[in-house]
Amino acid sequence: MAGAYDKTLVLSLMDKLSFFGQFTRDEKAEVAGFEHIVVRYELGEKIITQGDEDTSLFVLLKGEAEVTKVEAPGVTLARLLPGAVLGEISFISKKPRASTVAATNESMVLKMDQEMMDKVGPAIREKIKTYLLNLLIKRLDNMNMAILEHMR
Repeated sequence: MAGAYDKTLVLSLMDKLSFFGQFTRDEKAEVAGFEHIVVRYELGEKIITQGDEDTSLFVLLKGEAEVTKVEAPGVTLARLLPGAVLGEISFISKKPRASTVAATNESMVLKMDQEMMDKVGPAIREKIKTYLLNLLIKRLDNMNMAILEHMR
């Protein structure tokens, strides 16, 4: 999907997502000001590849994607919609990617790498860390509930 960078479009997409809910307008503009962090993907293109060493964090701005694992060919583990956060485990742990995420239609993501994180203000970094912590707690709670349900 070709096209010039449109900061206004990126800001309008960010406004719709809970990930950026605690960001001020200026903080959103600061993040959107990094043109290189907006990446577009076509149908079937891999956003994340299992085993890769990349530790970037992604937020799906537009489009959809699916999560798969090499160990379970043909099985979709999750379908992701705008607002989904991808790559948080590698971002935090610095370990290789645990799964593959591929676009299921034309998609746009915000790719936050270490270079970008080093350049943004501390308030933005803190909000990203807080969001990720809350996300991981929610996922752990859901996993615990699923285990309990399975045991009944």
